Amino acid sequence: MIPPDVLAMIAERFKAIAGPVKIDYFHQAETTLTLPGRRPCPSCEPTKLSLEEIAELSDQVELRVHDFFGDSKMVEKWGVERVPGIVIHGEVNRPLRFYGMPGGNFLPAIVDVIVAASAKPPTPPPELSALIKKLRRPVQIRVLGSLLHPPSAQAAATAFGLSLLSDKIATSVFALEDNPDLVQQLRLTRIPLTLVDDKRGFAGLSTSLGLAQFCLDVQAQPEEAPPPPIAPDSTATLEAPKRPPQSAQAGGRPGPRRTPGGIILPGR
Repeated sequence: MIPPDVLAMIAERFKAIAGPVKIDYFHQAETTLTLPGRRPCPSCEPTKLSLEEIAELSDQVELRVHDFFGDSKMVEKWGVERVPGIVIHGEVNRPLRFYGMPGGNFLPAIVDVIVAASAKPPTPPPELSALIKKLRRPVQIRVLGSLLHPPSAQAAATAFGLSLLSDKIATSVFALEDNPDLVQQLRLTRIPLTLVDDKRGFAGLSTSLGLAQFCLDVQAQPEEAPPPPIAPDSTATLEAPKRPPQSAQAGGRPGPRRTPGGIILPGR
């Protein structure tokens, strides 16, 4: 699944792993039956194969595979919402969730997260540490982006980094290629989109400091929280399909089929 030269680079990066890391992977078994409430998951098996290749590169990385619909106990334990779902946790046992196939620009970000999760997090700069300590309650960060868009992976890495610094910050990242229904549900037009507590969000790439301040502002006054400073040229425009696939119309839930009018990054 992963080209040999890329696997070689990952193996080199994994030399920095400091301790055990677990990857809990949630998928659904292939079936020819159409079951209510279950969308097809064409990327589930390729994701499993890719994760197996990654895990084989280090004795410190353990891959555990779960049936999303058959192992409700583990689904609840790790707060997994959909398939394919990847949960990475290590030294400080702060789960980092990724939904989609680990490919494109997201692959290096996930590799870096595995390495980072293997050790105790570094001491953050005083200003960032002060902001994180002001959080009064848990925060949920969701990052939505495309594997074709480098700033999407950078936004994911920023959010993952904050989660490793605080047990009050939980991060979930969604690759829209494998979660096209979210484009319609959220009427998404620009990526990366970062949502905090599903109340407020912003498009574009911010810094760790900017994201931490935004989390704090959303907790204090969600209706008035200003967006953080955004890096220039860090957003891309999406063009969502004007109507859902036929399978989604019939079942009431968007299907995973991609169409020419699905997720389009201009200039690609």
